Formats: sequence, C-alpha cells, structure tokens
Amino acid sequence: MIPISTDLIVIGGGAAGMAAAAAAVDAGATNVIVLEKRGTLGGNAARGAGIFACESPVQKREMVDADRDLLFKTFMDWAHWKNVDPRLVRTWINKSGDTVGWLQAKGMDFVLASLYADQLRLMHIPSEGAGRQLISVLAQYCEDRGVRILRRTSAKRLVRNGRGHISGVVVKDRAGGESTLICANVVIATGGIAGNQALLEKYCPDYYPGLRVQGIGYTGDGLLMALEAGAACSETMPMLLEGPTPDSGEKLLLKFCVVDPATLWVNKNGVRFADEATGRVPFVSGNTLLRQPDRVGYVLFDERIRKHLAGMRFPARKPVSGKNRSSARPPEPLPALDTDGVLLEELRRGALHGIARIAASWTEIAEWIGASPRVLSETIEEYNSYCASGCDRDFAKDSRCLQALLEPPFFAVRTVTVLLDTLGGVKTTTRMEVVDTEGTPIPGVYAAGVLVDGFQPDTYCGELPGSAFGFAVNSGRIAGENAALRAREGRLAD
Repeated sequence: MIPISTDLIVIGGGAAGMAAAAAAVDAGATNVIVLEKRGTLGGNAARGAGIFACESPVQKREMVDADRDLLFKTFMDWAHWKNVDPRLVRTWINKSGDTVGWLQAKGMDFVLASLYADQLRLMHIPSEGAGRQLISVLAQYCEDRGVRILRRTSAKRLVRNGRGHISGVVVKDRAGGESTLICANVVIATGGIAGNQALLEKYCPDYYPGLRVQGIGYTGDGLLMALEAGAACSETMPMLLEGPTPDSGEKLLLKFCVVDPATLWVNKNGVRFADEATGRVPFVSGNTLLRQPDRVGYVLFDERIRKHLAGMRFPARKPVSGKNRSSARPPEPLPALDTDGVLLEELRRGALHGIARIAASWTEIAEWIGASPRVLSETIEEYNSYCASGCDRDFAKDSRCLQALLEPPFFAVRTVTVLLDTLGGVKTTTRMEVVDTEGTPIPGVYAAGVLVDGFQPDTYCGELPGSAFGFAVNSGRIAGENAALRAREGRLAD
C-alpha cells in the first residue's frame, strides 16, 4: 500500500464511521478514507433496528410531540446526572432531529416505533431494511463522492508530529503489509470492547467470565490506539446488557415471549424475583438477573399463556413501497403466528438442547431447575392467588398482566443476561475532539460511537429507545463536520 495524503481517515465502517465520512464530504473534506477491519461494513449497527431522534421531520409529519427539552430532562433523570456528560447528551439530542432530515436527503425514509405501548414514538426505523439500509445508503453516498473504503484493512496506531498533531495512521492491509497513511485528521469509530476479556475485566464492574456476547464483540482497538496517543479514558464503562434472553443464542420468537409480562420469573431456587413487566425494558430487566444465583432466571408459563404468546402479532419490517415515501404509513402488523407451530417447535428444540422444559407437573419443572418442589409449589400458589385477587402484593405488577398458571403442560425457559456492547471509554469535547488527561483536545483526533465516554449512564436509557444507534450516527456526523472544518482551515493556513 503506497502512502496517501488525505484530509481525513475514518477508522471503522459502522454507523458512526460511515456518518463521519459522509458528513465530512458534505462539509468539503477531500480524499477521505474509511478503514474497515472486517470484510463487510456496518458492524453491530447492521443488526440494529432504529435510531432515536426528537423533533424530526418524520415526527412532525406524524404529529408526534417529541420535545427536546423534555426528552433531555427524561434522559438526565434516568441517569440521575451520574456518569454522563450533560453537555454531550444535550448536543446529540439537539442534533438528532436534523440528522433524520440529513438522512432523508440522502434517499432514506423512516417509520416511527416505540419500545412499549404507552411510550412516545422516538425510534426511527429505516423503512426498507432497518440498520442495514442506513449503512448501505451512507456507504453508497460516500463511494459516489470519491470516498475510498478499504475493507480488511486495520489501523494499528496513530502517528503524531513534533507539535502533537495527528499526522498519520499505521495500517495493516489484507496482505499483511504495513504502511503509513498521511492524514490531517482521524475519526476513531471502532466500536466497544465486548470482545476483549482483559479490557472488560479492567473497565466493566458488572462483567463476569462466561457473560455471552450477542453481536460483534469488538476487541477495543480504537480505545488502545487512543490511549497510546495520550487520550483520557473513563475509569469504568457501562455495558449494554439485555435480558432475560433464552440461554441459547438466536431463537427469535422465544426471545420475545420470555419478556412478555404474562409470564412468571423465578430464580434457580424457585423464588420469584421481579415484576415481569420490567421485561418491556430489557436493559432494566437484565439488571435483575445479575442479582440472582448463578445470574440465571427461569421464565414459567402454562398452556393457556403459551397459546396467548404464540398468537401475538409482531411489527413487520417490510419495505414501504410507493414513490411518495414521505407520506408512507407504518407497515401493517404480521399475521398472527401459528398457535401450534412456531413457538411449540422452538420450545421443543429448546428442550432438546437443555434450555427449556415441557412437563406435566411443576414438580418436574422444579427438578429440572434444581429447586425444591415445595418452594416452587409455594411460589406458584402464591402467584396464582395474586392473579385471582387482581393484586400483586410482592411487586405491584399491573393487574392486567396477572394470569394464573393452571393449565398443563407447563413450560420453563432458562434465561440469562447477554452483552450487546460496551458504552464509553474515550473522553471528548462536544465537538467530538478527543482530549488528553489534562482535558485539552489532541489536534486532529476525533472519536464517535459507543467508544465515546459520557453518552449513556450505567443502565442504558430505555426511555430513549435507539439512543446508542442514534448517538453513533449523530456523533459520527459531528466528528466528520468538525474534522472537515479543521482540514479546510489547515488548507487556508497553508
């Protein structure tokens, strides 16, 4: 690989990186390069649903009153003003609606969704393919404007000149050769540290060996490069945890069913431990599992509830057709699933793999869990009495969700908390400039995405769904704009 002189090198081809490259081109940057370690673009964003935004053109046309001031206060109340940078949070929330319009101008449109029924529709889901579409549109936009996207090319370290300014990036290409790309600016957008056990043990207090990573477990390359270049880093990092989820990998319908509030949750001792309605915010309910013996829970239901679960309707993610996409309506729900088909088959497969049990009695379920049959029986009897009276005297569960477990066969699914990503690390300004340990920006070094410190509290904010994906796009856009401005000022100075 021959040396190349460029305004900007973006390290990482996920949502933050592609947004940074596109924004930099829009702001006048030239010879922009994106380095992607993997063979495909997108990272975890390609698996994402939608981005948070407020006061967006989509919300305005749908008459959704998503007030930025109220949502900022909602976020900060959730965080208790702890371990977050309020100015950084305010910056990306303020920009989020305009970013949706920026994406629409590039050919995208969105449907609005919420995490649960009585929540404002704040999540903007790309109407023709969710996260994959967003990455595809930004990548095509960049390539059409001359951005070089180098796949299977990893950054190894940053180079700074005698004045401390960024001057290049040492890269390793797909053939294994190393070279230095000369640049005026760099945006580090490499994702988190979920794939690096040593870093998880150092920075994430809630991490424990065996915690399963769901998605791409990035190894912290960007964090290590930033630290080597003198960046300041937070002492601890939140983890984006989700639970309860079947202890089995990908079983889509079962994953939705175990968080339904009609179910009953017990730990390995057969004791109920939470209001099951917390499952509507999986980032919160995951916390409950971390306090249980062996960090495991069991989701219980009977045949009547199984039929209810199997008959649920789930939002479709089908393309929205028609030339006038600005007036497109949200897609119709999927038809009800086959009551005696999909869910029952997933439960049977789960039983074969040891993560579910179908039984004629609660005694069999207790023996499978490893709990005392007497304790589990008392738990079931007490819970059924709450259902009969319409009052949950333990955890005040909504009476509409109280359904007794009476009709065999009975079902149990073993659930765990999974790690989706880490949230934080490198400290920046609101312009996404990486700062050193004295709080001074390192000239020419920017960061974006989940690598950035201070945009999420210890527990991911479920009241602003899509906020990690949304922050990635917005912080990437902010970093790209400011890197392009610095490059332009440098050219003028020359």
